[in-house]
Amino acid sequence: MAATVANTTADGTPINRNPTKLRLITYLSPGIPIEYFETVAHYLEHKLRLPTVLVYESRWDGPPDDRVDPFTSDEIDIAFMNSSSFVKLRESKNEFVDLLPVSSVHSHSKNEGKVGYFSDVIVHTDRREETKDFMDLRGCKWAYSKPSSLSGYIMTLKKLRHLGENGTFFGNILPSGSHINSIEMVLQKQVDAASVDANCLAAYCDRYPSSRKELFCLESWGPLPPYPFVVNTRLPKPFRQKIVQSLLTMHLDPNFKGRLVQFHVLRFAENSSFVYDTERDLIRNVKGLTLDTAYY
Repeated sequence: MAATVANTTADGTPINRNPTKLRLITYLSPGIPIEYFETVAHYLEHKLRLPTVLVYESRWDGPPDDRVDPFTSDEIDIAFMNSSSFVKLRESKNEFVDLLPVSSVHSHSKNEGKVGYFSDVIVHTDRREETKDFMDLRGCKWAYSKPSSLSGYIMTLKKLRHLGENGTFFGNILPSGSHINSIEMVLQKQVDAASVDANCLAAYCDRYPSSRKELFCLESWGPLPPYPFVVNTRLPKPFRQKIVQSLLTMHLDPNFKGRLVQFHVLRFAENSSFVYDTERDLIRNVKGLTLDTAYY
């Protein structure tokens, strides 16, 4: 049965509507703490004086391919998802999808105060003496989250291609299913190393402080395209602009600044859809490489 497309004109053009509540969904938890998105939801409700609800979807990194996306079905106003999911939606020419031109600036030793994030290569401290650079990981047990992950998979392929290597560089290659699982596999010595979203790593270490003593970051890759804030085009443009302006000043609000810092977010800054062309280029440049085969 074909999906019903809500709130369109006869030619399919989205009809702008004034919202009676703001509907948010995050696909980025639990890697990024749900409490962070709750903080953003509470702030927007406060600033916009509009009831705000937040849906927590942990099964996917973005709208799954086998379901009608929540923008087409008009179930969601703003979604926080990974960049790969946004690129896929954008390439599908979905008329109900647009980028909210704002994203988060995260604290990281390599960040220069810009939107975006990094991929950290983590190694168990038992290997610290023998692991001085990435080449020392030859033959190791390596974990990645999933093939769609930019920070966990695509950036690993980029590194291998840069070195003139391929998946046989590693001994065992194990898919973990998530960045949290990759971190725990390194901690439990199921693998020697993995590349993970640096913000997921920071959140994990905040929750489990003792893990800091068992991990070290060998190197960081990035910056990578920021987490996209994807908006339903049925929201009137002036209202979307109000959301953007509210987020851009969130770090100045004394009631919320401290809450942002708690999640290693310094502030929000302007974002552009052009930065996601970088991901498309990265994927094109590693075409033909894979980590899917495990070597035992």
